[in-house]
Amino acid sequence: METPAFFPVHNAGFRGKGNTPRYWAQIPDLPHMMLNAPFLEQTRYFSEIKRAGVRGYFGIPGAAFLDSGGLQTRTHGATFDPVRVLRIQEELGADIGTTVDSPILTQDRVWGVKYHVSQRANARTALLCLSKRRSVMLLYAVAHGNSPGAFGNLIRFLRRRGDFDGFALGGLAFRRSNLRSFVDIILNARKAAGDLPVHVLGVAGPAYIPLLVYLGVDTFDSSSYIICGANRKYFLPERGSIDFSKFQGQSHLPCPCPICAQLMAREIGAKRDLLTLHNLWALVYELRKLRWEIERGDLEAYLESRFARMPLMRRAVQYARQRMRGL
Repeated sequence: METPAFFPVHNAGFRGKGNTPRYWAQIPDLPHMMLNAPFLEQTRYFSEIKRAGVRGYFGIPGAAFLDSGGLQTRTHGATFDPVRVLRIQEELGADIGTTVDSPILTQDRVWGVKYHVSQRANARTALLCLSKRRSVMLLYAVAHGNSPGAFGNLIRFLRRRGDFDGFALGGLAFRRSNLRSFVDIILNARKAAGDLPVHVLGVAGPAYIPLLVYLGVDTFDSSSYIICGANRKYFLPERGSIDFSKFQGQSHLPCPCPICAQLMAREIGAKRDLLTLHNLWALVYELRKLRWEIERGDLEAYLESRFARMPLMRRAVQYARQRMRGL
């Protein structure tokens, strides 16, 4: 796998293959997929995926990343057996799986009972998942915390106690408004993980991908492309997202991707799938540009230009640069 890599979250649906367009058949740069393992077990096509394997069932050429659905334990009161979730990931032929996590939200105070119970649960369930049977599946331990130190401490503990293939950072979608803390958490986790891969769960919008790559994140996932498509939000290359109504009365859109190049603005705005595919092409543009700048050795200069009109993100990069000088 070439990194940095983006895993689009696939909305599989209960009845069949969901409402996510077959992006992998149209966008060669996006061969991978992220799915929720416990959700798939509840669908009526679970046995079909087991027979074909998740890659064979959906027909993707890249890697299948099945996460544990841990966020549902806080948002929907779900409970998961960590070993059973591990077996689901293995049965479905996942290339990458994650340990079941107990998310820590921003309102969980570090001195509160819930916080400490969650952190102990994250450590305990991660170690339980070392009983995996499918050796070719990579297993990432999920890390949470309400401080940069908590992420680093948990990762260092798990590295001493278990043989994990990488680490996935959870809960950062709730911390994006505090960019200094966001930067500190990722840098601490990146340092603690050493040479193992680091994945960020649920954060991969057009403005955040450049920052994640600069901070040393290897892979990331998000469903923002399809959520924004459904809400008629358009990813503007090298900017951010804007409401599609801003293009009212215009014939063409400011993007040369295959969707925008071939169709009129009104045609794209009328169909969620077309807007969703455009949003994915916009993310691919970000990834290609970043890889090219990395090869040229000019990533910092590019980020200065990339965030020239986004003062908050520009300050986040400047702060990250200062922090990295001390690491």
